Amino acid sequence: MKASGDMPRSVLTSGGRLQITEFTPETDVGHYACKGVNDAGVSMAGVDITEAKPPVVSILPHGATREVGTSVKFVCSLDNGLNSDIRWTKDDGDNLDADQISSDGSVVMLHNITTRDAGS
Repeated sequence: MKASGDMPRSVLTSGGRLQITEFTPETDVGHYACKGVNDAGVSMAGVDITEAKPPVVSILPHGATREVGTSVKFVCSLDNGLNSDIRWTKDDGDNLDADQISSDGSVVMLHNITTRDAGS
């Protein structure tokens, strides 16, 4: 049962199983509860269904001008990025070398930069 409002049309229930066949945030987001009843009493368990949204990405600093031979560090953060991966690429779309990126992917550090590191 849906705790607030009617059960969406895209939900199938059978033998204690709930299946949302076509997720529509406007009708399917909410709290769902499973209620069990027998001679010994009643028990309930619930689950909240929320809408997954794309992450909001920000990089600091927004840009950098450095002299050849120096280093630069960029930090990427994700908001609302459930199970999101961070991947750093350069203008040509190639991935950066793993040794330039932190273990969680959030920081890229370019050491001894050259003119080839320039990009937009």
